[in-house]
Amino acid sequence: MALASLGALDPAVSIGGLHLLRSLAPLAALAGRRAGSSASITTRQASAPPASQRGDWYTVRSEERLESPATRHGEDAIFESHHPSQRFVNVLSQYRNTYPAALWEKIEAQFPGRRRTHPVCVDIAIGAEGRGGVELARRGFHVVGVEADPTLLARTFRFAQASLAHGAHIELVTAKVEKSLLQDTTADLVTFLHGLHLVDTPRALDEAHRLLKPHGKLVAAWNDRNLADPFICQLEELFEAYNPTYNRHQKQRDVDQWKETLEHGGRFKLQEYSVHDNPMRMQSAVTLLDILDCMSFVRSRLRGSERKAFNGDVRALVEARFGRQPFELQLETKVYTLEKDGEGEVDPNRPVIKPVHQQSLFGV
Repeated sequence: MALASLGALDPAVSIGGLHLLRSLAPLAALAGRRAGSSASITTRQASAPPASQRGDWYTVRSEERLESPATRHGEDAIFESHHPSQRFVNVLSQYRNTYPAALWEKIEAQFPGRRRTHPVCVDIAIGAEGRGGVELARRGFHVVGVEADPTLLARTFRFAQASLAHGAHIELVTAKVEKSLLQDTTADLVTFLHGLHLVDTPRALDEAHRLLKPHGKLVAAWNDRNLADPFICQLEELFEAYNPTYNRHQKQRDVDQWKETLEHGGRFKLQEYSVHDNPMRMQSAVTLLDILDCMSFVRSRLRGSERKAFNGDVRALVEARFGRQPFELQLETKVYTLEKDGEGEVDPNRPVIKPVHQQSLFGV
């Protein structure tokens, strides 16, 4: 395994349009970063190539459209992109909703001494830009963000580099969500921020259980549409009318559906479940259509004339309720806080990142 040390405040370091730092940091830097006062960002890969290939190996792969383009308004092609995953990332980058302050306050309450001890938080499926992980780093956690797609980590790096100040720590690991590079029982906190339903959930929870120390915390959060809002109900009725396989209630992450899943056969215990208003600003019906274009129940089911009719009905619904003025889409954030069982032992001297072969560049 190799480590590319990317100092967040070093003008010589970047991903994409800037230069990469051509040096590798030793494992001892991890402890130094926790105690130090300067911000640091590092990226890690799953395994090292032969020495002859290392010159290119630790550069993060770039794709054709790293930056978010402007949306293209039209009847059928609401958002133009070369492939659906990139379209999804681009749209979220433009319209991404944040999480409410209550989420961070609940996490902070679990770790009152975090700015002194810098507890390790593993943000699994950190995704594009990694705003949740960056926010936790800003609040005193030593964050390790795990994501399988290096292109998403490139965006996360750029966002973190622009956002984090002195004293913040974040590392980015390119690895499968269900099988990271991290050592057993090294994390104080594991977070899934609107990602747990998009992966192999049981395996991801197995991985979270393996990573957490005894009595460590697991926090899962989702931004769901608020089904108590009249406009949301009308919108959901429209979804169901156009897609008979769609069920609005199955799209919700309510406690009656997710408590048993998250407790994972008794390996975690639910401590708290809470719901918080978190409206999302929409500039127009087109903004909403851009977002819906990323949703599988729209994109994969509606094409051609049917899609054109759907777009028209969404516009009519928005304009009947809000005219052509900006409006708020009523979302709510659902937060689950769980605790791992107390079994297992912790070696305080073990590195967080697992060495993968004898010639590891971490020096272990």
